[in-house]
Amino acid sequence: MEREDGISVIICCYNSSGKIEPTLEHLFRQNINAGLNWEIILVDNNCKDDTVQKATSIRNKFSQKIDFRTVHESTPGLMHARKLGIASSKYEFLLFVDDDNWIDSDYLANCHRIMSEFPNTAVLGGVGTAASNSVPWWFKDYQQSYATGPQSETDGIVPTVYGAGMCVRYSAWAELENSGHKSIVLGRTGSKLSSGEDNEMCYSLRILGYDIRYSSHLTFKHDLPLDRLDWKHLRQLYFGFGEAKARLDAYTATMDGKPVPKNGRFPFWFNRIYFLTFSLLPEIGIILRSLIFSLEGDKRLLPVISKIGQIKGIYSIRKEYLSMYREIAEFRSRVNRSK
Repeated sequence: MEREDGISVIICCYNSSGKIEPTLEHLFRQNINAGLNWEIILVDNNCKDDTVQKATSIRNKFSQKIDFRTVHESTPGLMHARKLGIASSKYEFLLFVDDDNWIDSDYLANCHRIMSEFPNTAVLGGVGTAASNSVPWWFKDYQQSYATGPQSETDGIVPTVYGAGMCVRYSAWAELENSGHKSIVLGRTGSKLSSGEDNEMCYSLRILGYDIRYSSHLTFKHDLPLDRLDWKHLRQLYFGFGEAKARLDAYTATMDGKPVPKNGRFPFWFNRIYFLTFSLLPEIGIILRSLIFSLEGDKRLLPVISKIGQIKGIYSIRKEYLSMYREIAEFRSRVNRSK
């Protein structure tokens, strides 16, 4: 069924009491065009604090006329929370605002304008900046790891966007959900630093024939906590990126037109691990030093850590590794046959 034109803002929260106030205040101060329908859905993803009570109090401070409601998702995990938010929404455009995103006053209006102007765009991303000026000296080089910074040199079609502040077209999402395609990526749960679900969604929608778009007109502040602006945390992030890449490679290989890999004398997963391990041999020195020293800001270290994470990721899914490539290739074949 075709949805009503408008924007459903979905905020997924897990113990967000200490940071939800400015996020909601920026939403309630939006410059909304006359006739633009919108709503806010706060998903309580099993919060143990007073997130819901505080959010309701903030809403009442501004206006009870704002279409605002909360829903509860007991199953931990960002994607579970998002799916409930989507199921509870009523408009065609779904804007995912993290609990620490302070979107600019024209964000909703610009989202609606751009998504309406480009009907083949399934996902639209913007540009975040750190809310605080107190960031490490190396932050600019790695800001995209924190869902901040420009996602392209120019506005237009891009491979993927980060999930903070992204807008999704519901009809495209519904087509993906009804396609029978199942996720092969482990998403974020609580404080676990797994990643990849945003990239997977972008890849899947591209296989369906949709565009992923970036606009520098969508701007927001990202209120990054100090404990995340830490080199140790960034090292952990890169390890998680590598683990996710072990799964996401099935998408990129398929979209690049590569044939489905096969087992040879050795299993495919073994060959991949062998290749990655061999490529790390020149980096033995930095690997050993990283076991003793933080090597803060060393640009060689993080790609190495990511590759180690990828090796671990491949080994952990070795039994289903080859079948993942087959599943994505079959998904693309089904899409091509239906056109």
